[in-house]
Amino acid sequence: MKQVAGDLAGEAVVALINVDDNPGAARELGVRGIPAMVIVKDGEAVGRVRGRDHAAILRGVRDAL
Repeated sequence: MKQVAGDLAGEAVVALINVDDNPGAARELGVRGIPAMVIVKDGEAVGRVRGRDHAAILRGVRDAL
């Protein structure tokens, strides 16, 4: 995720949430499995990316924004 955050610098903010420590946030965002990335824009979830493939994550985030 550090690499993804670096690649998206200036485009998006990457924040990590531990679903074990924050089950309410996971429920609110509809996270059912990990790893999961929820793209939030203006307070609303606008996209989701699952898995660990770096290129797919970047593509998914950029497509959602």
